Amino acid sequence: MIYNKQILTGLEHSQYEHPFDKKALEKMRAIPFLTTASEWITSNFVERVYNIQYTGSHLKVTEQNYPKIYQYLEYACRILDLKRVPELYISWDYSINAHTIGYKNPVIILNS
Repeated sequence: MIYNKQILTGLEHSQYEHPFDKKALEKMRAIPFLTTASEWITSNFVERVYNIQYTGSHLKVTEQNYPKIYQYLEYACRILDLKRVPELYISWDYSINAHTIGYKNPVIILNS
């Protein structure tokens, strides 16, 4: 059973980003066209390569194969006020870690 928690409506990334990340992002945005170029490169190349890598070699979490994990994912997305549920993959690894990739279509990767 998932417990009721407060929904964080209207959550902005600036409310939880690390101060060093925020400072680096501000410096990057100050350089003309760098943000546009970075977004284009990420969405057209980096995101595609990682998407192929993760979808081809990791376990995708769905309602059918991992219903409990998927339920937690949906719940976390509701709490964080996300408009859509991103794809979640499980990577076979003994370290405790997780990360996200993607600009237009973010993907979450959890280590097993």
